[in-house]
Amino acid sequence: MLSIQKNKAWAFWPSGVCLTYGETFANQYIRPQYNFDIYLEFTMKGKVEEYASIFAILPKYICINWWSNEYALLDFNHNGQQLVEIGGHIVTGKRTHLVISNRVNEHFSIYINKEEVFKTDTFGDFEDPHMILGAPGFPSDHDNPTFAEYDLHQFMFYKDDKLISHHRFDRFIHHKSYDLTGNLNFIHQLGNKKEYEENGSTF
Repeated sequence: MLSIQKNKAWAFWPSGVCLTYGETFANQYIRPQYNFDIYLEFTMKGKVEEYASIFAILPKYICINWWSNEYALLDFNHNGQQLVEIGGHIVTGKRTHLVISNRVNEHFSIYINKEEVFKTDTFGDFEDPHMILGAPGFPSDHDNPTFAEYDLHQFMFYKDDKLISHHRFDRFIHHKSYDLTGNLNFIHQLGNKKEYEENGSTF
């Protein structure tokens, strides 16, 4: 299990951390021309000051925001911003199963606990997409009240129904969660802006 803490977000961006080593970078398939499924199993913790951003897909923005009263809102940007109420599917202290699914020329859908909560025909395309877990974007050098705190129990990524990234968060290497498929599709911890500068890193 990965305990995501406030202002300590994580990223699914393997092409950004091991470009010279891997061959199957799953994040590069988060594009409308590929069939893929992203599976997250998580449990929200406690109350939030305003709302908490569970995940964000960048740079074409797709984000789910959650309030302590168990109200959730999808922020979907493709040819303009679209805000979609998800309702009370995500409950404090209970495991949530969330699936992001894309089928080429058919649909882009989001399911929560096996119920379809959003469906459209496609989504925005951009090279080298990536996914931030626990934040609406990259951490800054100050606390962001919309950062989420939750336990991430499992993460899986399927391309054409083939599992190419799997995390149960039992093993970590240099602040990276080990990919059980062996494809080097790491999930890595993000620091704040000051830490980036001190480490000489760009992200």
